[in-house]
Amino acid sequence: MAANKLYEIETYEGYKIEVDEVIKQIEDCPKCGAKLILTHYSDAKNMMMQETSKCLECDYGSRDVLHILS
Repeated sequence: MAANKLYEIETYEGYKIEVDEVIKQIEDCPKCGAKLILTHYSDAKNMMMQETSKCLECDYGSRDVLHILS
C-alpha cells in the first residue's frame, strides 16, 4: 500500500439502505454507472484486506477501501 494514498475504511454502519442499493454503490461507477473492476490484496498479518476499484469506461480514477477482517 502506498504511503501517500488515503484509504476509506469500510464499515457496515455506513450502509443504512436496501441491499440492492448497497450492491450498486459497491459495484457500479458513481460517475458513469458501468461495472467497476475490483482488485483485492490481503494482509493476513494485520488482518486487513485492501480493495481497489476502477472504471474502464470513464476517467473516474480509483477508489481504495480497507476492510478489517475479524
